[in-house]
Amino acid sequence: MIIKNFWFDHDRRDPAAGRRMIETRLLYREGGAWKSVTYLWDDAQTEATLHKIGKRVDVEFIDEAGDAQVEEYIVPNLDQCGSCHERDDATELLGTITHQLNTEIVVDGQAVNQLEWLASQDMFSGTLPEMQTLPQLVDPFGDAPLDDRARSYLHANCSHCHRLGGGAGKSGLVFLAWEEIEAKLGVCKVPAAAGPGTGGHHYDIVPGQPDDSIVIFRMNSLDPEIKMPELPNRVIDQKGVQLIRDWIAAMPAKDCEMQP
Repeated sequence: MIIKNFWFDHDRRDPAAGRRMIETRLLYREGGAWKSVTYLWDDAQTEATLHKIGKRVDVEFIDEAGDAQVEEYIVPNLDQCGSCHERDDATELLGTITHQLNTEIVVDGQAVNQLEWLASQDMFSGTLPEMQTLPQLVDPFGDAPLDDRARSYLHANCSHCHRLGGGAGKSGLVFLAWEEIEAKLGVCKVPAAAGPGTGGHHYDIVPGQPDDSIVIFRMNSLDPEIKMPELPNRVIDQKGVQLIRDWIAAMPAKDCEMQP
């Protein structure tokens, strides 16, 4: 069973101020397949109840600037779980791969490698190889090279759909961290579909020109016909948009119309 909790900090400037739990999602293995359930927490924060039909929850919090905010949070219905977790018509896990687990976490006040900690809990049947030999994603907003940070962000936030067998697999746009073909990353790539989602732009990514790139246009929108990701965001990830904008701007300029 894989468990994921979703919450809002009461005051984003002060983690000690506590948080409001919204939902707990479970993926459990049964009969050789993964199945999903969602539990919604009550206002008293004492009990979570199985919830199948989705819900919209207004959440109050103090943001990083000290301003009071109210944000609508969408709890998905069970049918929507597949929009992210389904691959080749089967429910799959997300995030539990070496690249994302090979990172530093804090356990009992001590910084440890997450894979090594999992190994100490007898989570693996074999012996771990040397950590430095294993691939890893980086903190998108840390101090790693820009390309590594952007690729890590796109993998963690977009590759569940943008990959072969994923919901956006037919688009030909692949955001897996290990994808090496520029065209699959969107560079000078004509979109698979036209309409409002293009914003009048002609290519998914125009190197050196983020404002002419469909990827930026869609990330920077909350219009249901345009926005990416499709579910369930209700606010624009401004830091993420800026990261991908910087990444595209740093690419060597190309005239996409001259590309074969």
